[in-house]
Amino acid sequence: GQMAGFWFISFVSTTCVVFVTNLKIFIAGRLFNYLHFFFIFIGILAVYVVSFCYEFYLQILDPNNPVGGVLWTAISEPSYWLILVLVVSISLIPDFAFRAISELYFPSKETLLRLQENSKSSPLASESFSEE
Repeated sequence: GQMAGFWFISFVSTTCVVFVTNLKIFIAGRLFNYLHFFFIFIGILAVYVVSFCYEFYLQILDPNNPVGGVLWTAISEPSYWLILVLVVSISLIPDFAFRAISELYFPSKETLLRLQENSKSSPLASESFSEE
């Protein structure tokens, strides 16, 4: 019905917002540890857990509720996963492009130092400098 369609759209949009937000935070970071990965995973997992609990709660209150099964219907449809992948990838393209252009054409002092240190520690770089 139409009500289930609204619930499907709202579930898809909420999931897309959470995925994009968590991945943009991940892209913005410079240093990572296991806590970053853990909290990103928990943030994405929380959407599904909250949706499952809300749907379960609505089914207990009213078994004939038109919202019942929207979560399982959404997850089982290929259009949900296609929309999720497309929205997340299209939303992250400008961030990747901006970061690549800024590091390529306008590198910060930190980036220049990191590149200089990486070139000194590289075995290929040390061989080419030792021959001269």
